[in-house]
Amino acid sequence: MKISIIVTALAALVAAVAASASSPVNGTDRANAARACTALRTGNTSAFGQQYASFGACTSQWAQKAHAARVAAQRACTAKALKGKNYSACVKAATNTTLATQATRTKSAEKTCAAERKAIGDAAFATKYGSNANMRNAFGKCVSQTASGKTPTGGGGGGSSTQHFSTTLTQLNSSNVNGTGTLLLNGNKLRVKLSVTGLEANQSHAIAMRGLSSGAASCPTSSADTNADGTISLSEGQPVFGDVLLNLDPASLSSSGWSTDAQSAFSPLQTRTIVVLGKTVNGTYDATLPVACGTITTSS
Repeated sequence: MKISIIVTALAALVAAVAASASSPVNGTDRANAARACTALRTGNTSAFGQQYASFGACTSQWAQKAHAARVAAQRACTAKALKGKNYSACVKAATNTTLATQATRTKSAEKTCAAERKAIGDAAFATKYGSNANMRNAFGKCVSQTASGKTPTGGGGGGSSTQHFSTTLTQLNSSNVNGTGTLLLNGNKLRVKLSVTGLEANQSHAIAMRGLSSGAASCPTSSADTNADGTISLSEGQPVFGDVLLNLDPASLSSSGWSTDAQSAFSPLQTRTIVVLGKTVNGTYDATLPVACGTITTSS
């Protein structure tokens, strides 16, 4: 009989723990999250704004942390065989301690990431940590990685010291020019390799990395043909794909690739384009006419 009672009690304990672990985020978790976010915002409003789009976004993220902390606290307090008010007090204290520790680590990580950004510059920092289109999540990614105790790897690096990027060139102005390319950024060294098809033989074709002074560059659509002559000229495409940041040597791009020292103006690479020029129009070769364009994206 005693064995049966013990087994039943253990089964109930396991069921209780499993139920708490699988329970959804509740009002207590959201309240704990709101308090944590208030503390973070009060400590440094600038850092808070760089990590979270809004206070609601912060509470949504921290509600998951609060839930995990509460479930862990319930498990620990259940193991102590506490009951009633003692159990509730134990869970509350353990949850608050865990969240306070995480908040302290987050504040410390904010200082670490701010110092690194100042040391390497905004552009290099964005390239190292950013993972979305405009790289605005760079600071939040750095803080998250640092606070978790992981070695920061950045958004474009995939955990490697070498960051991998790619591009797919598509034709412009009915040129039938297409291509693919890879870009590897290791420290301050950039290697670019392109494979381009459809270029006119025995003609010079300028190939360059381009970008805008602000915002992300892209490849022009038919709407860029402002004079409606059926052709997107260099001057019409330039406001979209940007100015030349790096001229690439066509002769070496398709073999082992072309290496150069990376300049701060190149970053973030995810906001840049690769553009190819040169096509014969009405019997005359126009070396300035855009014939292919591709945006640069991160790759694994």
